[in-house]
Amino acid sequence: MRLPFAKVSADTADGVDTHPGKMLGTSDRPSSWRVWALTASIAAAAVGIAWSFRDTAPLVAPVSVPWWALAAGFFAAEIAVVHLRFRADAHSFSLSEIAFVVGLFFVSPLALLLAQLVGIGAALAVYRRQPPVKLGFNLAQFSLQASTGLVVFRGLVGADPVGVEGLLGALAATLAALVVGDVLINLAIRLSGGDIDRRAMLGVFTLSTVAAGLNTVVGLGVVVLLWVRPGTAWLAAAPAIALYLGYKGYAAHRASGARLLALAETTRALHSAQDLEKALRNTVSRACALFDAELTEIYVFPNSGPRAAYRTSYGPADRTESMCPVDADTARAVWATIEPRDAAAHDNGAGPIVVETESPVRDAIAAPLRSADRPVGAIIVANHLGDLGPFNADDVAALDLVAGHLSLLIDRAPNTAPSAGRNM
Repeated sequence: MRLPFAKVSADTADGVDTHPGKMLGTSDRPSSWRVWALTASIAAAAVGIAWSFRDTAPLVAPVSVPWWALAAGFFAAEIAVVHLRFRADAHSFSLSEIAFVVGLFFVSPLALLLAQLVGIGAALAVYRRQPPVKLGFNLAQFSLQASTGLVVFRGLVGADPVGVEGLLGALAATLAALVVGDVLINLAIRLSGGDIDRRAMLGVFTLSTVAAGLNTVVGLGVVVLLWVRPGTAWLAAAPAIALYLGYKGYAAHRASGARLLALAETTRALHSAQDLEKALRNTVSRACALFDAELTEIYVFPNSGPRAAYRTSYGPADRTESMCPVDADTARAVWATIEPRDAAAHDNGAGPIVVETESPVRDAIAAPLRSADRPVGAIIVANHLGDLGPFNADDVAALDLVAGHLSLLIDRAPNTAPSAGRNM
């Protein structure tokens, strides 16, 4: 999910920001063409509105702001995002409204749209490396949101831009953009075959509205300072930094509580399983949600050695595998991965962590399953979803805890060899 400027984005891997597990935009998915069609329609609407502003000059202001400085502000805001877990989704908040509000007052409409396109485009393409369909959708919707905001602002601003009408017009512009973004995201989810949790979406929209309002107020502070006392505009950096740190602290607090709750649910489901095979199936599916991952695999070595292994996996998408035997080469490779190591993380898909999947492995974490200090298996989680970045030390520690519970179950299991492996 990505809403304007307050950047509510859910943790998808390669598609438009929607619900986790509903990956849009991969070229081999039937829904991809629908997203591209929606992107083209949004872009056409944005271009149409922008064209109506082709002869519109900037407001008469005591100072001017170069468009490239505004683009730098959009770029900085987009790379300094704060990720927040909200129920099943991951959302990210940025301070882009600040740059947008400054642009409303100090540059022409076309210069504002250009600055946003260049700044945010560079951040998403170069810094965050979003895939083409995701990048295209985000840039198109940002452009339409900004264009809508410009229409609202120019319709409300009065003779005194920093008077009540102008300030309220800027707030109305950011909120109008927020609504447009919400509609576009919900439409993208529907077109891609995803489901919408209305209650969760309402909570997300409420949070994004509050964030957008706070960011807009800070942006208006920058505008007033630049308009009245240009030399003191740097003072506005303090509330912007405080707001960013506030978002970051709130996100860390919520993430800690959500992780503890998810760990408790995972271990409870693991221990409530009636047999080992069911426990493994429960674990791989819940681990994908717990770690915001595309794929989880569990390998079990019934003879405490690399001669044979059985794999239980979940993902990508809904692909499931239950206690299927693997070939000797894979068994030896996994054994070599876990035998000398504790839990570990690895980025960029190269190195010792073995993942049997056709999807490219961007990053992975692994932990050994041990019995009497000997490895009897491994759990591997791969491909952190969305824009959350790679797995971190907290993820490794949590996986190690899950691996400890799994190890106890395997140690108590009378027979770790399955009656028959199967794919689902």
